[in-house]
Order: sequence, then structure tokens, then C-alpha cells
Amino acid sequence: MQVSPINLQIVRSPAVDENLKERITTEINASDDPAPGSGPIGLPEQYDILEEIGHGGMGTVYKARHKQLGNYVAIKVINPNLLEGKSETRENAQKRFVNESKAVSQLQNENVIALKDFGVTDEGAPFMVMEYADGKTLEAMIKGGPMPYKSVLNLMCGVCDGLEHAHALGLVHRDIKSSNIIVCKSAAGREVPKVLDFGIARITGDDGKTQGLTSTGEVFGSPFSIAPEQSLSSKVDRRADIYSLGCVMFECITGKPPYSGDTSMHTIMMHLNSPIPSASAILGKNLPADLEQILNRCLQKAPKNRYQSAAELKADIDLLLAGKHLKRSAFASGTNHKKILNALFITTAAVVLCTAGLFTFISMQAPVPKAGDDLQSAAYNADVGDAYAAFLRGDYQRCIILQKGAIAVYEDGLEAIDKDIANGASGSTLAKLREKQNRLVFLKAENLKHVGDCYRLMSQNESALNYYKKGLDIFRRWEFTGYHSKDMNECFSYAIELLKKFGKADEAQTLQAEYDRSLQAGSGH
Repeated sequence: MQVSPINLQIVRSPAVDENLKERITTEINASDDPAPGSGPIGLPEQYDILEEIGHGGMGTVYKARHKQLGNYVAIKVINPNLLEGKSETRENAQKRFVNESKAVSQLQNENVIALKDFGVTDEGAPFMVMEYADGKTLEAMIKGGPMPYKSVLNLMCGVCDGLEHAHALGLVHRDIKSSNIIVCKSAAGREVPKVLDFGIARITGDDGKTQGLTSTGEVFGSPFSIAPEQSLSSKVDRRADIYSLGCVMFECITGKPPYSGDTSMHTIMMHLNSPIPSASAILGKNLPADLEQILNRCLQKAPKNRYQSAAELKADIDLLLAGKHLKRSAFASGTNHKKILNALFITTAAVVLCTAGLFTFISMQAPVPKAGDDLQSAAYNADVGDAYAAFLRGDYQRCIILQKGAIAVYEDGLEAIDKDIANGASGSTLAKLREKQNRLVFLKAENLKHVGDCYRLMSQNESALNYYKKGLDIFRRWEFTGYHSKDMNECFSYAIELLKKFGKADEAQTLQAEYDRSLQAGSGH
């Protein structure tokens, strides 16, 4: 389908080099490039769009050429779907895109993509004209297998320089990942990494608080490299970028991200709660202890325990590349996974109850954070009274996120128990494992019921019924044993109520009869 061109009004950014035209002396042979076209957006006469080279959540990127100057550029235009719907959503998308332009316009560093121009179309679609980087992303390079760790560290030095420059200007990238770092060749043949896409950058003040343009519950970042505090929409500063860069380093060196669950939510909860993996173990060969220490410190759950700046991280990388040893620290080796699992099962750190009895938030991981701690297993302890508060203020979506995370952790624990049993556990050890297994299964059922409660209160009744049924599938283990909990009873009642609402009278009647029989079994127990 042919799309009519849209007239664009160019708005000069402070970053534009007014002497650029005088420095361009080379003519471009047009026959070497794809035939130019108007593209799906339409550009002013001075640009020919050559091809689409990228597509992301905020926009689409095109390779283009300036007709008079002959230089190549990358033009990013906000995705049209973000401009549709409510005017508030459209305004939010435009503000965020303009923020990206203003943020990038301040960055003048060889390790960050430079901004040339930015503007807005007559129809209100913002666009940016950026430096065109001809190279391969780290994501593409990793597809060939793990990279030599020294090559990775050399590239990371450049990335650290770029991030330090941005952080000094109060900018946090918030989406550092392997696809957002491209490696180009300099004129001298040197590999130069460049950070792409400050599209979700936030301009931060001295107190580290962000100027939020996101709606409640909106979370930015890739699940494979998102910092724990960022997934909780908590206070985010430059140390979130340090964590994400640690994930990228780990992925480059081992060929795999440090955490990878069955779903995006599972992966996010692994960042919050799973022990830091050993790169040597993943790779299957020993890496230098100092390298493991660097990775381990980047991936600390609590921001205060990470490197506090990109410059500090680069200093340690430089020492390692120079063949010097790092000072031994608490981050010299990973945390023992078995100890973590034992703590998960043995310690119930806290329980937060909603006064209405609809929301139970169970902490399965110690220690409980002390006042002033940045983050300590925030999804699983009473310090996340945030979850309780979210429920009380009607932010049920946030409660669902936390409850699903709890379910993922219980499932991990149950899988570990199954392996121990399969490996021949017997006697008292087997009895303890069975006890833990029953406890986690019941907790999983309760959390499934609580997710159903949140969906019901959001009037998403199909999802609510689905989770009530999942909970009942587990609660049935106990329904005729004489044991009935408040959650089990409510799970039956709400499921029956919703079945009737959906006109499934026969199924509702069958479930009601089952529930009545279970109550009779309880009264006669």
C-alpha cells in the first residue's frame, strides 16, 4: 500500500554541528545503495530513506542519506500505535520521545550514538536524526557463541566510558542490553562500542529520583538484564545500568544471560531472588577469580553492594586486563545455591495480611531488610508493604505481579525438592522434604487464589475464574481430609459465583455439590 508522504518540520537540536556541511567533501555513488523511497513516514527532500534497520517498543529506525551532504544517518520515528487511543497516551508517548531527543543531544562521546537533528511531523509524530553506526550488535556477535573474555572486557571499557559520560549529565539509560550496544570499526581499525537508544532514559536529579512519565505499574527494561529495583518500579539510578551491564558481560562471556526463566515474569523474579550464577559453571571451564568477582559485584541485588559508578567498574576491568589482581572482597565468589534454598524453606520471614482477608503476602526469604537498605529480596518480605499498600489503594495489577513472582519461586523450590527425592532421599530426610513440599504446594494454591482475587476486583472475570480453578486443582488434595482454610473456601465460593455469572449453571452446580461434600467430610472429621 502506497503511503502519502508527510511534511516534516526540522527542529535544530543543540547538538547539531553547523560546520558539518563544510567538512563533507566526498560524493556518494548512489548506485551502491538500495533505490531510495518515500518510506512509510515521508521525509523532507534532503533525505532519502534507504531501508528499515530496526524496530523497537518506542519507534522504527531507518537508514537514510542526506541528498546534498551525502552522509548516512539513522532516523528514528515514534511508532504510530503509541500515538493512537486516548490523547493522554499520545501525549505521554510524545513527551517521552522528546525527552529521548533532549537527553541524547547532550551526549558527546565516541561510545554513545550522536544526535544530529530532531523534529516533529505535521501530524505530530516526533523523529530523530542520529549518527549512523555501521557494525554488529553484541546480540548478533553472541549468536556465534561465547566471546573471549578479554575481548569482552576491552569492549566494556568503552561502554563504561560512554555510561560514565551520560551518568555525569544525570542520565540513566534504563535499558542496557546486548542489542543496544553496537561494535563499529574506527578509521584506524579499532573496535569501538557505541551505546544505542536512550529512548527510555530518565533525567535524574541529585536525589536520584526520576521525572516519571510512565503510568502506574509500567516497567521499562529487558527481562534478561533488568535490575531488581527497576522491575519493582522502585528508585532507579546509575547503579541500575551497572547491573544491566553486568548481565551483558555475563551473556557475552558465557553465551547465556545470567537468568532465564520460562516466562518474562519468571526471569524477572529470578533477578530478584535467585542466587548469582557462576560464569565458570555456565561456561564449563574455569575463568579468572577476579573476573568472577567483577561479575558478582555487578549483579548484586542491593544497589549499595554494586560498583557505584561506571568509572569504578572500568578501574577493576583495567586492573584485570593489566594482569593485576583485584583486592579480595565479599563479592569474590557466588552465593551457595543450596544455602539459599534452605533459607527459603526454613525461614518464613514475614506475612503481610490485608484486613479484608483478600490478600496474603508471604515472605519466604530472609533477612528482612533493615531501614536504609536499598533492596533485599524486596518481592518476598514485609518491607514490600508496598504490595500491601498497592492492594489497599486498588493497584491490583502490581499485586498480581508480586503474587505471580511468589508462585514462580514456589515452583522453583518444588522442582528442587523433586530432584532431591528422585536422587534417593529416604528416612527422615525424605519426611522433611515431603513436609516442605506440602507447605510450598499449599502456598502456591493460596497465591493462585489471591491472583484470582485481584483479577476479580479488576472485573477481569475470565482470568479470575482461570486462577480460581488452578487453585482448586491443588486445594482438592485437602478438601476431603477435614481441613478447610479460609482461602480454600473462598476459592470454591468465588469460582461457583463466576460460573453462574458466565451462564455455566451445570458446572456451577457440580462444583457446589463437590464443595458441600467436602464441608460434610470436614464436619465429620
